[in-house]
Amino acid sequence: MEKLVLSKSLMMQHFGCFRKGRWITHHKDIEKIARFKIGQHVRFQIGVVEPRWGWRGAQSNSRGVIISFNADGEVRVAFFGLLGLWRGDPADLEIDQMCEVGDWVRIRSDARFGIKLGMCNTPTFNYVHNLSMC
Repeated sequence: MEKLVLSKSLMMQHFGCFRKGRWITHHKDIEKIARFKIGQHVRFQIGVVEPRWGWRGAQSNSRGVIISFNADGEVRVAFFGLLGLWRGDPADLEIDQMCEVGDWVRIRSDARFGIKLGMCNTPTFNYVHNLSMC
């Protein structure tokens, strides 16, 4: 039995336009994407020449944090060094992988920034206790 997917779309890019409402499609015609969440660190996708709704003061190498989403799917991002919030299409962004409290980590062998292994000759595993701004 073939599966069909019924989805209520806030925003779906389809041939350069947005379609609102429900849409039905075959399950093989869609792919899962990473879920954006408020508080996530994001950056522009590599290769974006011009975001759908313009740069609005941001640049291709800008990094920021998702602040909110509008009902129509518009994302608002606080980019570092940019006054005010950038508004745009989430399709122009990708998640900028960051560590979170509770993640398991290990010090990379080529680490350069303020890492002191102390008495350990090899990197050890640990988990993130807290995050602080330098």
